[in-house]
Amino acid sequence: MTHSTNKLLGLQTNDFFQLNSRLASEITELRKENAEISELRKKFSEVEAENIKLKAENVKLIQALEEHESRLRLRTGFI
Repeated sequence: MTHSTNKLLGLQTNDFFQLNSRLASEITELRKENAEISELRKKFSEVEAENIKLKAENVKLIQALEEHESRLRLRTGFI
């Protein structure tokens, strides 16, 4: 038998249950963290999409303002 096999055989059934319980608890916590990460990624994507939309709207508004100012200068004779 190898050293690791001897080590495993030396463990009591209760030890395995405790280890299994601890690992199951850690898995549950990791799954919660993964769910939070997934939700944050989704929210980040939504914010990025809104940001892109707002930047495009900002460009349109700036262009409209520049056109309006240009027409105003032509009407008033100011350059």
